[in-house]
Amino acid sequence: MAESKATIPDFAISSDRPTWRQCVRLRTELKRISSDEAPTYNDMVVKGVARLALREHPRANGSYRDGRAAAALAPSNVGVAVAAQHALVVPTVFDADGKGAR
Repeated sequence: MAESKATIPDFAISSDRPTWRQCVRLRTELKRISSDEAPTYNDMVVKGVARLALREHPRANGSYRDGRAAAALAPSNVGVAVAAQHALVVPTVFDADGKGAR
């Protein structure tokens, strides 16, 4: 991770949309219907990033080659940082925009 941070440009995209309350309401309703099938908040964030944010900002799903921006990538692969026993790992959800929220 340190190598990629040093050699690959990174940036942040933020939004002021009031979606958190909507996620809480949706998850509460889904848990009421079936607690086994309710997506987690992480599921909702990954899906939101893959389907909504990367569609609005396709260049955020691109790469750099030879110091120049390359075309946006077709699949929306989303990395999720996870703390694991004194380490940080980033598993990747491949083709996240094509998967269900759970």
